[in-house]
Amino acid sequence: FAQLPFEIIPQEIIQTQSTNVDIISGTTRTSYGIIMAVEDALNKARIECSQTSQN
Repeated sequence: FAQLPFEIIPQEIIQTQSTNVDIISGTTRTSYGIIMAVEDALNKARIECSQTSQN
């Protein structure tokens, strides 16, 4: 059961092209953790991309 969010949340994010996806009941903290990690990675990628394009 604990592995479920690691399988479903990333699939949902990719399918919707958004981190605004449903949380899996019973795994709220894990689901939010995955979503926050993806948002953080996307923000870092945007910063690195914009810095590279300015050079």
